[in-house]
Amino acid sequence: MSVKFVNFLATEFVIGMDLGTTGMKLTAIDEQGIQHGSAFIAYPMVQPKMAWAEQNPKDWTTAAIDGIHEVLARSNVHNQQVVGIGIASQIDGVVTVDKDGNPLGNAIIWMDRRAKQECGKIRSMIDDESFYSLTGLSIDPSHMAPKIMWIRENLQNQYRAADRFLLPGNYLLFFLTGQGFTDHSNASCSMLYDLKQGEWSKRLCEILEIPAELLPEIHDSTSIAGTLTPKVAEMSGLSRAVKVAVGGGDEEVGAVGAGVLDHRAFLDLTGTSEPMCLSLDEPLLDPTRLLECHAHGRNGRWLLENTGGLSGGIYRWFRDEFALFEATEGVKEGVDAYEILNREISSVPAGSDGLLFLPYLSGAILPEWNPDARGAFLGITLGHKRQHFARSIMEGTAYVLKDYVEHISGIGLAPTRTVLAGGGARGKIWRQIKTDVIGMRTVSCRNQEVTVLGASILAAVGVGFYKSVEDAVSKIVSIADETDPAPESMQVYSKLYRLYREAYDDLKTTSGKIASFQET
Repeated sequence: MSVKFVNFLATEFVIGMDLGTTGMKLTAIDEQGIQHGSAFIAYPMVQPKMAWAEQNPKDWTTAAIDGIHEVLARSNVHNQQVVGIGIASQIDGVVTVDKDGNPLGNAIIWMDRRAKQECGKIRSMIDDESFYSLTGLSIDPSHMAPKIMWIRENLQNQYRAADRFLLPGNYLLFFLTGQGFTDHSNASCSMLYDLKQGEWSKRLCEILEIPAELLPEIHDSTSIAGTLTPKVAEMSGLSRAVKVAVGGGDEEVGAVGAGVLDHRAFLDLTGTSEPMCLSLDEPLLDPTRLLECHAHGRNGRWLLENTGGLSGGIYRWFRDEFALFEATEGVKEGVDAYEILNREISSVPAGSDGLLFLPYLSGAILPEWNPDARGAFLGITLGHKRQHFARSIMEGTAYVLKDYVEHISGIGLAPTRTVLAGGGARGKIWRQIKTDVIGMRTVSCRNQEVTVLGASILAAVGVGFYKSVEDAVSKIVSIADETDPAPESMQVYSKLYRLYREAYDDLKTTSGKIASFQET
């Protein structure tokens, strides 16, 4: 009798990395797209001043190495089975590096609003309409170009020593492979990219006096940048032959992981921020210039986006600052503090008994671009408890989603399918609130961590597991739940949404004065 031995090492895997704001997520998938373990490595954010936000790029690379070890341990994948890595990353930040690729200071990340004066200078050189027509972007301090200009004016030694300006994911790619490339999705968020030509804009680089040679080369998201450097191979235990795909921006790659590829399919992605993206066959500009057009994580497609204000980050802030009891109880019960908070929230009626929250803790993108917008709770009474505040945070961020849906419908682009994804979509209560606020059916993915899954898909296509992104998505991505709006809650939210919009307008001047006070 012959005995057959299964060669487990014959199975190959790729690892997806999601370089987020609060930490790095990693997951391993095999050739069939089956997930085999995941990991999360947290790192800090530094705020030297109000409205500033920085991170140490070396925290990202440490998280990458630690995360590789952890995901391998949790999945029982042998290090020699890993053949590829894909990257998704927070967009809009900037890392200044020297000729050896060493960071010359902290990364200034997307949340940072310090470059308001630089945006004013840009407007004095090119009007908003011409700029939007060229880039598909609003002139805003969240983006890369004004941040580079701020460095030039305020950190002159760092600027003079710069060999290249990289976005966060580009820096991680350089660490892994020694190649400082970017992709179209990251480049399209920079304010230096020609949307129609698909390349760095020579005109803008000249106007803003940012040398194009200091920007990374642009490659397709599934293209292989290179293999691991000897140092990274030694630190991670992986083979030097591991191929690394260029990857892309977080919501753009998240659209891949959520299967949002079809024309007018819509993604609401709740992580630290909450980007909202409508998939398009070709670049399309918003006639009001409110929404931005970015390249999709799937090359050759496009997204009409609200790039995302704080959302899950606000709920985390609330948990950390005001829910210590839930955190303690969570440790006792072996559950996350969010689960306990969600239980409490379910006892609060729709509308939080009139407690209204304006979610502008890092400025506003909707209903308009306003870096001076500030958050507020309105309608507080002695009858409101902690769970009211927690629910009103969910509702306030859902009103921003309503802003987006109302706006795209107003310009003739109603979504054909609405997908809710990200960590914030795990909880049924937040999904139901969003569904009730926008008044339309939503679906959620079986794997809510769509950004890191999308990074894995890009790597899987890059190394040849699948012939295309569409092929991979059809085999890997699936829908778990459908949620229908509750008519009574819809009526409540319709009234409160109007009050929310009135409150934003009424407080706009005061918020601007508070922002000025905070910056002194």
